[in-house]
Amino acid sequence: MGRISGGGEVCQGEDTEIRFDMEGTGPWLVEFTNGQLNYSLTLQDKTHRFRIETSRWHYATPHPEVVRRCEELTGSYSITRVSDAHCEGVVSGSAQVTIHPLPTARIEGGGLICEGEEMRFEITLTGTPSWTLELLKAESTNAPLSVTTDQPIINVTTSESGHYFVHHIHDRYCSYTRTKQPRFE
Repeated sequence: MGRISGGGEVCQGEDTEIRFDMEGTGPWLVEFTNGQLNYSLTLQDKTHRFRIETSRWHYATPHPEVVRRCEELTGSYSITRVSDAHCEGVVSGSAQVTIHPLPTARIEGGGLICEGEEMRFEITLTGTPSWTLELLKAESTNAPLSVTTDQPIINVTTSESGHYFVHHIHDRYCSYTRTKQPRFE
């Protein structure tokens, strides 16, 4: 007999585990799927942890390959076949894995302004509402402007010239903090 359990909700850049508990005489051949990907393992121990890793995918921008891979790894994992050293076994359980992509913010617009004028720019957000973000002005030592919204597009109007960037963003599930100030040319 083979039982699968574990999983959970994680953000891109975090890992989770699926646990296999076996009965009978090893080694065991275990085949399992999440409905998109198929796996095959030979297990020597009655308990085995299978790690689903996304920790190396902690990118600041939504790289298409990473988004695709997170979508592939998300799903309900179940054993499709198990056999021990002597015969086929009965399978049970499931492990739900959900990998949420990191939220992103893209700033567009802006331009040169003269004293007394205003400048407008737009911030486009990805992820799952609602978002909280911290907007910084590169040339300033002031505290960041904190914004909370359910809207994926924010229009900002300011009379202060400078280079603006999103320092931190948090959506319903995940967060991302820029560790270095961007270079402005």
